[in-house]
Order: sequence, then C-alpha cells, then structure tokens
Amino acid sequence: MYSYHQSKLQLIENSLTMARTISHLVDQHFSNVESTLQALSTSPSLSSGDTSAFYWQAKEALLTQKVANIVLTDANGLQLMNTLKPLGETLPENGSQIRVHDFRVGNTAIVSNLFKGKVAGRPVIAVAVPVRRSGQTLYGLSAGMSPDIFETMLRQQKLPSQWLSAVVDRNGVIVSRIGSPRSYVGQPATAELKHAMAESDEGRFDGMTPDGVPTYSVFKRSERTGWTVVIGVPTQYIDGQLRQALSSLFTVIGVVFLAGLLATRLLGNRIVAAISALVSPAAALGSGKVVTVPPLPLVEADQVGKALMRASEMLAQTRYQATHDSLTGLPNRVLFHEIIGQQVSLAERNKTSLSLLYIDLNRFKPVNDQYGHAAGDRLLVHVAMQLRRSLRESDFAARLGGDEFAVVLIGTGAANAVRVASKILEKLAVPLVLDTATVQAGASVGIASYPENGRGVQELLHAADEAMYQAKAAGENQIILSSLMKTEAEAAA
Repeated sequence: MYSYHQSKLQLIENSLTMARTISHLVDQHFSNVESTLQALSTSPSLSSGDTSAFYWQAKEALLTQKVANIVLTDANGLQLMNTLKPLGETLPENGSQIRVHDFRVGNTAIVSNLFKGKVAGRPVIAVAVPVRRSGQTLYGLSAGMSPDIFETMLRQQKLPSQWLSAVVDRNGVIVSRIGSPRSYVGQPATAELKHAMAESDEGRFDGMTPDGVPTYSVFKRSERTGWTVVIGVPTQYIDGQLRQALSSLFTVIGVVFLAGLLATRLLGNRIVAAISALVSPAAALGSGKVVTVPPLPLVEADQVGKALMRASEMLAQTRYQATHDSLTGLPNRVLFHEIIGQQVSLAERNKTSLSLLYIDLNRFKPVNDQYGHAAGDRLLVHVAMQLRRSLRESDFAARLGGDEFAVVLIGTGAANAVRVASKILEKLAVPLVLDTATVQAGASVGIASYPENGRGVQELLHAADEAMYQAKAAGENQIILSSLMKTEAEAAA
C-alpha cells in the first residue's frame, strides 16, 4: 500500500513538471511573436505615417510567423490597418480591447485573453506592443493567432490518451483543450481550478472536469502572462487499488477518531480542527508548494499557520530564482536537467527521438576583457534571443552558465538537428552593434541524439559535451555530431 501511494505521489509530481514545461513553451511562443512585433515597430514607415508601405511589410512578416494577422491601431483603439483586409477598407474598433494607454512606461508587450475577432469572425488571442517615437506612444501594434497553436503544443507532449490537458487565459477561459470535445474552448474553467489559481501560481487539486470526469489535477500559471496550463489525471486511472487498500484502514481510523471525539467533545473539537488545518499545508510546504492557511481558533495554531504561509512564499521565490537565469530569462542548469529528464522519459515511452545541442561561444572572453562585463551581458542576452527565434514551440533552450548554452529538440533526429544548429550559427554570425564597438558571437556546437548516442540523460549529456569539445578543437563555428554510440546491450553491461 505504501509503495502504491508513493507511486501516485510521483505520478502527480511528474504531471506538475510537465505542466511547467508546457507553460514555458507557451511563454516562449509569446516571446517569439513579441520579438517580431518589436522589429516591425521600428519601421521608418510608421515614423512617416505611411500605412500603405507598412501594410506590405506586415504581410511579409506573416510568412515567417505562426500568426493569423497583424493590426495597427491608433490612440483611440481604431484599426488603421489589418492584414486580413485589403488596404482602404473600413475597419472596426480593436476587438482585443488593448489600447495605447494600456502600455505603461517600461511595458514591452501585452497578451490579451481569448476574444472573438471582429474581422476574423472567430476566437483569437492577440499580442500587442507599443510603437514609440521620442518617448511618446503613437500606435498599438498587435498580432492575432488561433487557439489551435496551443492545441498543437499540448498534443506534442503525447500524454496518455485518458489524461486531460488545457491552456487557460487570465480570465479563467479555456483557450485550448485535449482529451474531450473541442466545444469546451471559450467556456469558463471549473470553479475548483479558479479557486486553486486564486491561491497560488502552481499546485494540485481534486475536482471535476466541465464534462463531469473526476480528476487529480495539477496546474502551473505563468508569472509573465498570467496564463495557466492544467493537466488532469482521471481518478479511476490511479485510484482503484489505493481505494481498496485504504478502505479498511479508514474504517479503523474513523472508529478511533469518533471515540476520541466523543471523549473530548468540547475542548477536543477546537484542538483537532486547528491541528487538522495545519497538516495539509505542512505537507505541501515539505514538497515546495505555496500554501494558504485560514485563520484558526487557537492563537498558537494560528501563529504556526502564518509562519507556514511566510515560509512557503519564501520557498516559491527561492525556487524560481534557483531555476532561471536572471540575465537572459532562460531556464538554468537545474531546470534544464529536470526538463530533459522528463523529455527523455517521454521519448522512451512514445518511441520517439530527441536531440541535444551543447553550444559554447567562441569569442566571449575577449569581449568581456576589451569592452567590459556590461557588453558581455548584452552579448549573452543577444545570443538567448537568437536561440529563441531559431527554435520551434516544442523545443527549449537553457543557459548552463558562463557562455555555455544548451538546446533540446523534441522529436528531432541527428540530420534535422544539424540543420537547426546551422541556422543558429547563421544568426549568431550577424554582427551585434554595441555602444562603442561591433562584436560577433561565433560558437561551437556538439550534438547528441536519443536513442543513437544514449538512452539515459547522463549518456546524452556526456556525448554532447564530448562533441562540443571536438568542435572547439576543429576551429570556430563548427558543428560535430557525437560518435559515441550506445546499444541496449552496452547500456545494460
């Protein structure tokens, strides 16, 4: 019984890790769209008010991005241009309700909730950035996209067919959902999910899906956008044996508890209620989750509850700082190892492939030595941005430390991994203009693929690392495929 209970807890923890991974992919998609809009916002056509010229620039940008349309609005929210309509046609007010005055100083982008596009005539999501000149916001520039993008992200994770998964916007509206009819898109999430989201950014809860399926559910809300990823595991999937094993135990506990309750009815009620209210938060704190404790009737118990809440907030903040690189915003080495372990397990279960790229910058130290650490930091941020722009929604990049980066390509073999690595090197070869100098971020790339170069995380990491050092020895801007081959027999030996 203990072993089965531990297996259930591990399954729920793995589901939470998967929710974090998908949440990162959602944020990465929004960042990619934001980067495209920021580039368009610098167009000289916007400075001169030439809407016609900018219209064709926006149409060209659509060819390289997974967005449905690009919209330019004035300070009052009136659409000046929409790539879904020919130039000159009358356009409605901005359907996303994002206005120029919504962009505060320092705010780089706004992500809307799900809404029905007035021109598209169907549910869409918008990412918007301000167009500023001389410190004044002149226009709003936004890109609309279909909820189908997020359904594709969910399906790429290849969760068991009985499981449910969904992406929910800030208003608690379902943007995308798999594991049930698509008619739930645009409908509000369950009350249980909204209650859980109101108390913390991630965690688990027991509840019912909108179509009445009891589940153990986990969720992760993005700190950047407020959007939430939910994964639900039906209770019948994991509870059958546990329910039978615990039935007799709960009967005995119930009899003992009733006897004690009757014996200590007056004073005992308050003590048991206060202590019981602390058990679940204490257990959740031990697993690193954010906890909430209601006011308790006993002064001592109430003080302990407040201390638990303060400790959980500190632990949550510490975990985020411990798993993300503060300079580039990419996952750091700790979160990288957690996510790649999950992806290797999925690849083994689904009989799919993945590739790992180890990337080391070639001329980072001279930039630091000659131009200072501020210039080196700008170069690292530039490299992180180019990595994001080179990857699909299902892939992810991490900064391992110093000038070392890593990329995991989901469902990708060695041949395609080489093409992605070449694309990355091409982007890094474009000179970066700093305040007083122009620098270039060359790199050496080592590639290892699952299962050819190893069936375990450590084997893949070792193979990719060895290949990277071979690339550095071969000269600048080299790509080396790992030659370390592992068979099942060798791995078991």
